[in-house]
Amino acid sequence: MDYELEQINKLMSNKEEIVLKEYGLNKKIVKGKLSNRNVMVVDCGVGKVNIGAWMGYILSKYKISHIINSGVAGGVVSDKYKNIKVGDVVVSSEVAYHDVDLTKFGHKVGQLMGFPQKFSADKNLIKKAREAIKLKVGDANTFRININRRSVY
Repeated sequence: MDYELEQINKLMSNKEEIVLKEYGLNKKIVKGKLSNRNVMVVDCGVGKVNIGAWMGYILSKYKISHIINSGVAGGVVSDKYKNIKVGDVVVSSEVAYHDVDLTKFGHKVGQLMGFPQKFSADKNLIKKAREAIKLKVGDANTFRININRRSVY
């Protein structure tokens, strides 16, 4: 994850490192500018619990308008998507839990009680991400995965 952060941090200007020491933490946050926008980069660690905990903490301290999760963010196990490689950028239009199954309680695969099965991404951010990818690599392929198929994780 240090490598992933280094790649983002290299692109930033006006960087300022903040070290959070509250609650016995020793977490480094890098604030700065990326494409003339104020950004904040945090290594949340692995897993949705870490991401949720850190985002809750960060959102309680800072005014954040958008969150972009970078990293593995799930994977695709399918011959259909065998051309997706480590280092490729995948922009999701919607996400779902791969490890939740409350179908015995009348919910859909991937659906927590009281929540939708899928969470949609901001359409404007998707558009901007696809435009940025096209500028860099000249292509932005579209794939669709059926969340109800258990073979896709």
